[in-house]
Amino acid sequence: MILRHPDDLSKEKSACIDQLNHAKSHLVAGQGELVVIQEKYKSVTHRVAELEKALRLAYEEEHQLRTDIETKSAIMANMKKQVTEKEEALANLEAVLTVSKKLKEHEHDIVELQLSLIS
Repeated sequence: MILRHPDDLSKEKSACIDQLNHAKSHLVAGQGELVVIQEKYKSVTHRVAELEKALRLAYEEEHQLRTDIETKSAIMANMKKQVTEKEEALANLEAVLTVSKKLKEHEHDIVELQLSLIS
């Protein structure tokens, strides 16, 4: 073992203490930065969770609206078909009424003609 001079040891000790204090200072600063980063991470993960929840709700609402549209479209198509059928039935009824009126008129004319022939 080599013996050293006490002044050299004292200088070395002082240098070690300075290095240790410097390392501790960097450790404290690093820990502070880590806390800030961890808080930002918590904030971002919380926002992501909120956005995922909102997105899930939006998908559910979109699905419900799509279903409502399909249902309403089917109902509207059925109603349009019924309206068309009723319009056709009405047109047919109007045609029957017109023909019926014409037949009555012809029937009346025939009866008058028969009466005139008999007299």
